[in-house]
Amino acid sequence: APREVPSRRAAAAAQLSHYFSDDVLSRDVFLRWHMDADGYVPAALVFNFPSLRALGLGYGELLDAAGGLALLELDRANETVRLRAGGARRDRWLFPNGDGTAGVARWLKVPEEAAAGEEGAAVPPPVPAVAVAGPLTLEQDFPGLSVGEKGSPPEKMAQDVPSLVASSDCADSLSLQSM
Repeated sequence: APREVPSRRAAAAAQLSHYFSDDVLSRDVFLRWHMDADGYVPAALVFNFPSLRALGLGYGELLDAAGGLALLELDRANETVRLRAGGARRDRWLFPNGDGTAGVARWLKVPEEAAAGEEGAAVPPPVPAVAVAGPLTLEQDFPGLSVGEKGSPPEKMAQDVPSLVASSDCADSLSLQSM
């Protein structure tokens, strides 16, 4: 098995090079749509593509594979990757925004302490609860529907089933139980 890991790492590097090739980026709207203004894409997004997941490598091993490629630049702090070639070659893959800029907002990894609500951390306010007037009732909120009464939709359907089956070509192979 130890010989297998280097070959899987080489396969991961080849797959990452493929994903960021000009040929694939010219057609891969999904990957380009997730590029930020600096051309970075979250590594986790790319590492979850089926062909990379199938290799069975850990997240750290995939980060190492991405960091070892001359084609890609790895931002370990934010766990993002982008094409190493700067300028027009990288920027041409960014989707334009309505305000004249390109790419999504910069991908930044938030430290776990800040995400957990450490003092001074930017934590979004809680979502306010929505007031509900009371429980939904079938009669008031769904007029015309009833449950368990003679003539309710389920019983009407049960009454119609034997006539539908009797008229079908496969009536001989079906047996109906009374409902």
